[in-house]
Order: sequence, then structure tokens, then C-alpha cells
Amino acid sequence: MKQIVHKVFSLVICIVIAMTVLIVPQSTAFAAQTGTVNITSGYLKIRESAPSGKEIGQLHKGDVVNILDSTSVAGWYKIEFNGIVGYSSADYIIINQPDNPDIEYKPDADFEAYLTAQGFPESYKPYLRKLHAAHPNWIFKAVDTNLKWNDVITAEMKLGRSLIQKLSSYPESYYSYQQGAYNTETGKFTVFDGTNWIQASQALIEYAVDPRNYLNETYIFALLGLNHSSAETVDGISAILKGTFMNKAYPNFSEFATYADAFLAAAKISDVSSYHLASSCRQEQGVNGSQLSLGTVPGYTGYYNFFNIGAYNGGGNSNVVNGAIYAKNKGWDTPYKSILGGAEFIGSGYIKIGQNTKYLHKFDFVPYGGLYTHQYMTNILAAFSEGSSLKKAYKGDSYESNLTFNIPLFDGIPETTFPKPTGAGDNNYLLKALTVDGHSLTPNFDTYINSYELVVDYEIESVNITAAAMSNQATISGLGSHKLNVGDNTVNITVTAKTGTKNTYTIIVSRQQKPADPPPVVVPDPIDVPVPPLPQESEPEELETDPQEPETAEDEDENAQPVPLPIKRR
Repeated sequence: MKQIVHKVFSLVICIVIAMTVLIVPQSTAFAAQTGTVNITSGYLKIRESAPSGKEIGQLHKGDVVNILDSTSVAGWYKIEFNGIVGYSSADYIIINQPDNPDIEYKPDADFEAYLTAQGFPESYKPYLRKLHAAHPNWIFKAVDTNLKWNDVITAEMKLGRSLIQKLSSYPESYYSYQQGAYNTETGKFTVFDGTNWIQASQALIEYAVDPRNYLNETYIFALLGLNHSSAETVDGISAILKGTFMNKAYPNFSEFATYADAFLAAAKISDVSSYHLASSCRQEQGVNGSQLSLGTVPGYTGYYNFFNIGAYNGGGNSNVVNGAIYAKNKGWDTPYKSILGGAEFIGSGYIKIGQNTKYLHKFDFVPYGGLYTHQYMTNILAAFSEGSSLKKAYKGDSYESNLTFNIPLFDGIPETTFPKPTGAGDNNYLLKALTVDGHSLTPNFDTYINSYELVVDYEIESVNITAAAMSNQATISGLGSHKLNVGDNTVNITVTAKTGTKNTYTIIVSRQQKPADPPPVVVPDPIDVPVPPLPQESEPEELETDPQEPETAEDEDENAQPVPLPIKRR
């Protein structure tokens, strides 16, 4: 009997254990963790199984995935993205490091005084406190740009300055419908670079410019100072180059054993961080390299350009050919000459003039030769991805050393941090028609004009407004009848795109004052006025005639003088 009870008990225990295995995730180490896709070109496949299962989805640079498990196959993560569950290579997914909930910031009077002395706004401080609690040796330096937030966003919205790829995995809220970025007649976005780089939306630009979005474990290295440090090592560089063609032995030029050695040597000469140089080259050349980094451009074989300097379309040449011409003119006939030349170019052109972070490589907020235009890249999300890549070089003691992060400040930045836009669906927030019944707007309606005026007589007590959105997925508020007060009346018509993006058109209706009543006509009373007597008429005198008047000329006196004729005056 005891034996039977023991078997039953054992069976129950086994069932409980089995249920526990089914319920508990296979790897608690990755529970509730996310990762960011870090590739330089193309896309990362989501496979049905690892390592060679059927492709069931695609990931692009900057996509954030939920990591479900890492134990099934070495070098692969089981991930979830937009409802797709599958497997992707772990080499191209950076684990996002959330703020450690177990580390609590304890009131630190010295650190608080430091934050105040640096001039950090209150909205920055919660993020900095968490980072300080986790990494007490890190140094956070405030950099006052002396720029107004609204001016910065307006400048970054200039066409062609802040771009994003048009990808199926990105939400429509990433893309701009501002004038020149979208063709209202064809319904297509304007391509400013390559085949699919288009203008980023204002919401995405605000998210990318907001420094507070970098004050976390995942992206803080976008704000790291980029001067060379003695703490940099070949192993740290190799961690950045892992999985790329540069992780292999250096080409047979008898200069260095590895690419990592070449980057470190160039860093010491140029005073530019070797980690920055390595991550930049990875960004520019991709995993497998390009013709410029492999020295295989037709007609320019044997010339290298690892940083794509001068590689732009123009003069009848492709960007690759122009990059090769630049390399030949510089004499970059070995990979190291290109790496060193590029390092010196970055050092003199960016680091030494104050653009000394990944963030400031994208956003030119340094008043040296003008603002906004001196950008190393146009990709609006580049600082995020390059910062994540740079972080990979720092391990152990180097990660916890006294690293200095340069954090920009702006005048008038809102208290609330700008979120990353995630709205799906059509992002078209434009009107194609706007009318006020019976009246004409000034100026005439235009899709890209948002402010109008209208003057009406006092007798007009209300106006009726109608409008039509360009997208049938958008909604419009503010239409219909509006009562008018005497004076200026502001009417806002707001278009809300499917993504949630809003665009407001404003009409100021000026109702005239009530006209004054005309003064009454006053008729004076009659007054008796004496009438003077009429003048008496006198009898006309008779004229005497001269009986002696001659009848002919012969009868005139010979001595008589001629009578002059009257003179006609004109």
C-alpha cells in the first residue's frame, strides 16, 4: 500500500514539474528583455527555426524585438516582433540594458549639487540619477548649445537634412508629409538619397534630437566623448568588428596582424577614439564590406576608402566612383592609409571643433562655421545605432571607468520627453479642400498653408466651414457652423491622421463693428424776413440820329481821319 501511495505521489510531483516546465520560460535570463537590431545594410531574417529554417519575416536596423530565449541554438535568439515569433542571429541584435530595478538611487547631496551646478533641467535629472546609481564613476557634462528648441527642430526639418529609410517594418509615422517631401498628385514620397531614403517626420526628428532619450543603458554611448583614451584595447575594438569582414586578419600588406591593430594605431596618431573609428567603419561598410573598403572599384582597383569620404553622387559619377577618386587623390592604396586618413579627417573636421560625440556627428549644434549643415550622416536614427555599437567595446573595468558623457541642453525644451512615434496606418495629415460658405479666404487655400484670414460684415453672425482630407483614413474636427463675436474669432480645423499625427489649419474671422446710426435731419423753423420793394422801372430814352450822316464815301470830309478797326485779342 505504501508503495502504491509513493508511486502516486511521485506521479503527482512529475506532473507538477512538467506543468512548471511548460509554464516557466525556457530561459529566465532573457525574460522581459528586448534587443535592438544593429545591421548596416539590407535586413535581418526571422526564420521559422534556427539556423536554416524558412524565412518568415524581416528585421531592419533599429527595430526593437522581444527576446524570448537564447538557449535553443548557439548564436541565435528566439524573438518576437510585431506578432511574428521566430529565430534571428544574435550577432546582429544588441541586448537593451534596462535600468536595473534592484539599484535604487539614494539621495546624494553632492551629486544633486553637481547636477544643479551643471545646469541640467529638472526633466533630465531622473534619468541621470538612475545612471549615477548604477555607474557612480561616470561623468555627466552639460553642454549648453544656446539654441532654442523650436528653432532646432525647424532647422532639422529642412528637406534632405534628416532622412529615414522607407521600409515595410517601419510605421508610417516615421515619414514626413511636409511640402517637398511628399507629392500630393502622385501619392509618392520624395527620395533624397539612394533608392529609399526619404524625409523623416517631425515626430521622429523630435524623438531623435531629444537628449533625454539617450540617457539610458542602451543609448548613452551616443553621448560619449570621442577622443582617444589609453583605456582602449585591441579586444574592445575586436568586439565591435565581430561578425564583419574586418574581424579577419589584416590584408597582406605587412603592416598589422589584424584590423583592430590598425584602428588602434590610427587612433593614437589622430587622437580619435579607436572604438569610434571601428564602429563608424562598421556602419559605413556593412558586414561584408563594399567595393570601397575592399579596393575593387573598377578603374580604381587597389584604392581604399573605409569611411566613404567624398562618396556622393555628382559630376556624372556614382557615389562609389567619387569615393574611389577621392581615395586615389589622397594616395590611400592600403587599408591602413585609408583608416588613418579617415581618422585624421574626422579628428580635424569634427572631434577637434566640438562635434565630439556620435550625437553631434548627426546633429551639428556647434557654432563653428555655421549651424546644422556640418553633418557626418543624414540618417535620423544613426546616433542611436552607432551609440549601441560603440557600447559593445566597453567591458568590465572599462565600462565602469570614469567615462565622460557630453549632454546637450536647449532653451525652451518641453518638460515631457518626446516619445518614439509608433502609430500605424496612413500618416497623411493634409487637407485637400477648405472653404467657408459664401466667403473667400485670404490667401486662397493651399494644402501647405495653415493660416488664413476672413473679414465679414456685422450682419454676418455665423459662418459654416467645410473641408476634405487628402486621406480617407484621416479625421477632421472643427467643421460646421461657428458663431461670431464682434472682432477676431479664431477657428481651428484639426486633421488627425490614422497614426495619430495632428495638423491644424487656422482661420481668423474678423466680424466688423456695428455701424453707427446716421444723425437725424434737423429742419429749422421758418423765420419772417421783410421783403424789400421791387425797383421802379424807368422809361427808355430815345436816341437822336444825325441827319447830316453821309450816305456815300464821296460825301465824307476830305480832312477826316480814318476810324481804326477794333483789335481782336486772342
